[in-house]
Amino acid sequence: LVAQWDYSGSISYLKDYLEFQRLTPYQQLTGRVNLAAALVHDRRPEAGILLKELRQQTQSQRYWLFYGNTLELSAQQAIQERRWKEAEHFLPIPGFL
Repeated sequence: LVAQWDYSGSISYLKDYLEFQRLTPYQQLTGRVNLAAALVHDRRPEAGILLKELRQQTQSQRYWLFYGNTLELSAQQAIQERRWKEAEHFLPIPGFL
């Protein structure tokens, strides 16, 4: 559904995916980042909580691509909510420029 730009429709499937017991940690992280993207696109407030967790996890585990994704999604959410200074904080990536 994400490939069809149906982020709202993908949320329940992504949540179901994350319930599978046999996911590797990387698959779990991939699913959580994709869920965060869908939640941000759908303007759901729970995206902020998930993004905060993901920023901490991806930075501490040095998953730099996922960390960059979560910073971008965090900035998108802040822009949607007209929190300009917070959006500016997330871009550019701190410590990389």
